[in-house]
Amino acid sequence: MESSVEFEKLLSTFSQGRRSDAALSAVSAAKGMTACYLNASALLEEARVLVKFEKLSRAAALAVLSMEELAKVTDIHDTFVKTIAHPPQDSWEAFWKRFFSHKPKQRSISKYGESLAGNASLDDLFFSNPSPYTHYLTDTSSGHLDALKQRSLYVDFVDDAFQSPGSSQGIVEVLDWLFAFVEERVDSFASWHVTAERSLEFLEHHVECLRALFQTRTREEGQRVLQNLRDEPFCPGQRTHAEICADVRYRLVKYSSSFVPDYLTFRASCKDVLARVDTGAAASVVRDEAADLRGRLEVAPLNFSALRAYKMLKLLHNYVESELPGTGRIDVFSPNETKETRGG
Repeated sequence: MESSVEFEKLLSTFSQGRRSDAALSAVSAAKGMTACYLNASALLEEARVLVKFEKLSRAAALAVLSMEELAKVTDIHDTFVKTIAHPPQDSWEAFWKRFFSHKPKQRSISKYGESLAGNASLDDLFFSNPSPYTHYLTDTSSGHLDALKQRSLYVDFVDDAFQSPGSSQGIVEVLDWLFAFVEERVDSFASWHVTAERSLEFLEHHVECLRALFQTRTREEGQRVLQNLRDEPFCPGQRTHAEICADVRYRLVKYSSSFVPDYLTFRASCKDVLARVDTGAAASVVRDEAADLRGRLEVAPLNFSALRAYKMLKLLHNYVESELPGTGRIDVFSPNETKETRGG
């Protein structure tokens, strides 16, 4: 590059080509959902790296950005499905306004999963949590997320004094809880959005459900359709190693959410997933999942994340002992069991 004019020309390409009026097709929506999911996951992993180097404020900012990207996933899905049900002219226009705004995304993702929690008591949650989540935010917490992000990146003027990022009180506790909140949702989204093909199946499944509901003539028929949908959950196809890992990860986060991990239900559910591949491929999935989870144990300030990873590893250990006896010894807790390790 020979001149500042050439530099400016290159720099300008980063602000060109944006559209904010497009109505998305199913294929485009699916690609967008997966792109946003993968970016949310990457941002959270980069935040984990920053925590390892004690850059807690920067990590908190990335955790909030990861939340915002996850919110895009649900918003693309919801907008597409709603346009099938009620196709108002401004649905996509309103979507794009939210897409490029931070606070609406922070508000929507902060509430994600609340309906799954229900009214379960602590006794109910001891052995069986109806939700894959254990961390939630209050109704007003989202109002503070943008301030957290800004103060984690920029010098601010607080109480008549300049405050640098990293000097905020309570950053360790805030990051620990917030990271766990985001991580649980990243883990649970994987099975639906790890590939664009999965996101497309997910969209098409919900559109099918909606059309079946439209064909009902009475409230009772509609209730029966909804009950059938609850009894027969979304079961996507499996084409790649990443998709199988994502299916196992969803089950790991779901059945580790109670105080005591649900070993029996996880074992049966995981067996159903891994029965579709040969024993060697199943062992490869277990090793890769274990390696990722062990990495979470090594990040000391993220205590909630580490505890959850330990419970997930215990589920994997129990599965290996019961269902994979012929693959050689797989020690899910051993650092020698890396993604490169294959065979007994």
